[in-house]
Amino acid sequence: MAIFSPSQLRTWLRYDEDEVFDEATATLVEQVVTGWLVAEIGALPEPTPQQGHPLFGWALELGGIAYENPTSMTSDTAGETNSSWADRRLQVLAAARRWAEANGTTGTTRPLPRGSFPTARPWPENLGCR
Repeated sequence: MAIFSPSQLRTWLRYDEDEVFDEATATLVEQVVTGWLVAEIGALPEPTPQQGHPLFGWALELGGIAYENPTSMTSDTAGETNSSWADRRLQVLAAARRWAEANGTTGTTRPLPRGSFPTARPWPENLGCR
């Protein structure tokens, strides 16, 4: 199952109906994004009916990056216009990895217990009997 659809990517990137937007490329981009996420966190979690896919936001942002900047350039010059940007893709993947580790979905770690727990008693427990 796809994490996002070509129409969702089109909306995210704010392409109007009269602008060129290749849906076949958008479908391929979704597969590339899925590959990036699987390589980073292992198996993808299942979407829930109430909240959708837990990685949807990150996946859509990565899709925008892959569609608009498929070669992952860090700078671009066109005439007098210069653009440069950090590697946002690596930042998003690192955030997704941290989320997966905290939720135990990476397959390599388990989630840590949350809350406050009493100190463990020594074993065998001294019951005070003779």
